[in-house]
This record gives sequence, C-alpha cells and structure tokens, in this order.
Amino acid sequence: MKGFEAYAILDPVTFNFEKAPDYWWTINPPTGGDELAMARFFATKRTRILQDGMVEESYTTGTEVMHREIALTFGGTNIPLDPEKPVEKGGAPLIDPTLSKIDIEEKLKDLPGMMLKEIWGHVGEAVPNWGPEDPKGRPRNG
Repeated sequence: MKGFEAYAILDPVTFNFEKAPDYWWTINPPTGGDELAMARFFATKRTRILQDGMVEESYTTGTEVMHREIALTFGGTNIPLDPEKPVEKGGAPLIDPTLSKIDIEEKLKDLPGMMLKEIWGHVGEAVPNWGPEDPKGRPRNG
C-alpha cells in the first residue's frame, strides 16, 4: 500500500556502529503483536517485596523499555560471540536471531550501556513512537 511506509518500517534496517564500524546491527519491523507486547509491558503493575517484608510498587523504567524494544526488533548482528572467530568467517554471533525474545533480552545485558543506547537511538529513527523520547517533544505511545 502506497504511503504505508510513513507509519512503519516495511523492511529491516541495518546500521554500522559509530565507534565499532565493522559491527552491524539489524532492526526488524515490529509487528502488531510486538506493539501489543509493548502496550502490555507499559500497563503491567510491578511489585517487589523489600527485605523488611513490605511491598513496593514500581514503574517501568526507561532502561527496561530500551531492552524490550531492542529485543523485539532484533534482526541480527555480526558482533561475534568469540572475538577470535568473526561471524563472517563462520563464528557464532553474540546474539543468535533465532533465540526467543526473552532470551535475546537477557543477552542484551552483556552489551555495554552506551552501545545499547546507540541501538535504541536507531530503533527510534526507524520505528515511529519507539526508541528514546523524541527530542522535539512528541509523546511516545504507551
């Protein structure tokens, strides 16, 4: 449908990292199911039990949103699991794109925070209403 691309990415987007240009990352278009998963993620009340037995409610943090959006849109990377075995030469990637979204989210914890922020910025450029808050002040969905 012509004009549909103004509302969503239709094809995966691949970028190279600013400080590690030999490494690339692919962002897949989120599906309606991914949008639903994010809506539920935002709407879920979180509680935790403190050491003294009291119950505390907490809110979804920006870092949690970053990890979830990156996991949901993950399409692949050539960041190697073993730096001595590049993906292009048959080595395994740090994150296998066939993993479940939950397992991908767990693997993201191994990446440096600044690298995750760079990925999330690209998610925001590629996917309307995803990524970090828009610098022009437009609200995010959620």
